[in-house]
Amino acid sequence: MIINFIESLIASFFFTNYFDLKINKYLYFMINFILISTEINIDNVFYSYSITLPLVVASTVAVIAYLTTKNNIWEIIFISYLDQLIVGISIIMSLMLENIVNNDTRVIIGKILYLLFVCGILFVHKTKNIRLNTLYWKLLTIVVIVFYFAYTILLQFYLGMKLNQRLVYITLLSLVLSVIGIAVIVYYISELEHKQQETQFSLQKLEMEQSNYKQLNNVSKEVKIMKHDLKHDYALIENYLRGKKYSKIKEIVQSRMQELQEVTTTINSGNDVINTIINYKMMIANSKNIKVDYEINVSDKQYMKDYHLNELLSNLLDNAIDNCSKSDPKIKIFIEEDVFLYLEVINQIDESVLKKNPDLRTNKKGDNHGHGIKSVKRIVNEYRGSVKFFEKDNKFHVSIMIPINHPH
Repeated sequence: MIINFIESLIASFFFTNYFDLKINKYLYFMINFILISTEINIDNVFYSYSITLPLVVASTVAVIAYLTTKNNIWEIIFISYLDQLIVGISIIMSLMLENIVNNDTRVIIGKILYLLFVCGILFVHKTKNIRLNTLYWKLLTIVVIVFYFAYTILLQFYLGMKLNQRLVYITLLSLVLSVIGIAVIVYYISELEHKQQETQFSLQKLEMEQSNYKQLNNVSKEVKIMKHDLKHDYALIENYLRGKKYSKIKEIVQSRMQELQEVTTTINSGNDVINTIINYKMMIANSKNIKVDYEINVSDKQYMKDYHLNELLSNLLDNAIDNCSKSDPKIKIFIEEDVFLYLEVINQIDESVLKKNPDLRTNKKGDNHGHGIKSVKRIVNEYRGSVKFFEKDNKFHVSIMIPINHPH
């Protein structure tokens, strides 16, 4: 029974440190420990070994994680079955010592191997921060489940029918190497995708910078024109002063101030990527007569991969521009750096978006906030953040919080 509790402790330690929890980690640990240890001990009372036990444990872990963590469901299923596969591999490796050490020592060695496997996976998870999309998690889940059942069948044959030990070991070793091989392939495919995304972003950034450069040239030309016009304004102001027509002077000053504000509105925060993206999108908004206000307080920290930040901000601003009110075209942008990176984009709307489309599904026929929302959610989830969509006072809000200290 003590060995069963040790196994439950290791499993609970694994899941608590791997998953991104929505509840207190000690509570999560205790829930897993109590349920896993109960299932193992009940199984041991009625069976010496049951093929259904790992399935029950994996299913229990998956359900708990689905309800209490932020991880992808396919990642949850993969980790749940991977844990059981690790337990099985540890058992098989300890069985190799059955003619060398006594049974109790062999069982203890099996649990030590299990702990070492778990610590190795957690080390890779924490230091390498491997990110996979849903497709790869599905692939890995299918692979680990297939190998889990192959291992279970072999173990049942070995325990019940005494197959040739060497054949069993070679088969299991092949399964383990196959899992590792597939994981390596998936990792390199993922890295290749990241490099492609970085290249694509570099091209997009170059395009945006070229557009921003053209805009600066236009601003420079307009400023020169304004300087020339100011000479005429000074003459008019002098005449109005003599005639005490102060209201006319006020009109001239207000008009020039408005022109100056429109010409020189560019973002110059502490972050070059944010500057490039928002300046480019503001130029598009201005061409559609949309007024953009902003409050940005950031540094030059890399909050996430540049191409992810580009995709996130671009989608948010494209949605705001495309769906902005026609009668009162205004957009507000808030970006704040603290413990979290806080982003909020607000645009005026003529009618409720969420009433017509509560799930924000994409509608290619137009006028829909669903464009890019799936990408926004994916990126936010990848960086363990949160996103909210809501409406208030004829305004559509997208509010995002992302931990700054999250590894990337």
